[in-house]
Order: sequence, then C-alpha cells, then structure tokens
Amino acid sequence: MKKVNILGTLYKIYFDAPDEKLPEGCDGCMDQSIHQIRIAKLESSRNSLMNLKE
Repeated sequence: MKKVNILGTLYKIYFDAPDEKLPEGCDGCMDQSIHQIRIAKLESSRNSLMNLKE
C-alpha cells in the first residue's frame, strides 16, 4: 500500500488488487467515499509494455 496526496486529500493506493475487489472488466478503480485507489495485478500480454518503469 502507498499513500498519495491528491488535491489535499490523502488516498491509499493498493497494488495487485484481487479481481473480486474490482468492477468487472476493470484494471483499476477509485472510491472517493473511502479515499482508496485499487490497481489490478498486471497480466502481461503481447500488447504490454516490456519495461513498465520506463
């Protein structure tokens, strides 16, 4: 988990969120009522970037 300040509001970011914690077909979501951002685990495919840090 990482915390980030977005326009004065502190949000918690959860990486590698399980599918059951995300809306169907989404790679991530944000819930402004509880100040959380969830990002799905990256599934590499032939269309994925080779070096995500770049």
